[in-house]
Amino acid sequence: MILPVAAAVDQVVTPARSYMSDFTIGIVSGAVTGILIYAFSMVWRRVLVPWYEERLYRGIDVSGQWLISHPGTEGQAEWSHRGTLSLKQSAHRLTGSLSLVAREGTTAEGRTLSFVGEVSDRFVWGRLRHTSRARIGQVVMLAQITGDGRKILGRQIHYDIFNDVINSVPVLYTQQGVGTDDIVPPTA
Repeated sequence: MILPVAAAVDQVVTPARSYMSDFTIGIVSGAVTGILIYAFSMVWRRVLVPWYEERLYRGIDVSGQWLISHPGTEGQAEWSHRGTLSLKQSAHRLTGSLSLVAREGTTAEGRTLSFVGEVSDRFVWGRLRHTSRARIGQVVMLAQITGDGRKILGRQIHYDIFNDVINSVPVLYTQQGVGTDDIVPPTA
């Protein structure tokens, strides 16, 4: 048995919209959606992922001020600066800056380099670049955290502006305010 279907339905008459208004609505809604997706991705990458990594990271924290020396190169003319490396750590990622201050009696200029690197297990690697785009300067370093974590010993490769060569030298980073004299050996 076939039932008759009601064919008469009251239709509401609405004013016709132009294609241009539909197009504009589509563009605006697409732009708003794009902005929301971009904002969410920025929050995801800059807030949620670092927060999550920070909770999972169980390695050593090397944040702080580090004094730089070059063992075996004391008294050489090209080491006309004292350096302090300021590090900030987020999980395994390191950022910071290196401030080089001219030693007394030299004609050297002070400089600042930006630092980007990582710490993994007991190894630290990083890259330093001049913050001034008018200056040439690249330094790459690989080092290991030694002893109880207050010293980082390794090598750095840099462009030697005095001799116009790429040079490799030993480097020692000592946590500021921490020296070997405050490490007390155990007594029997």
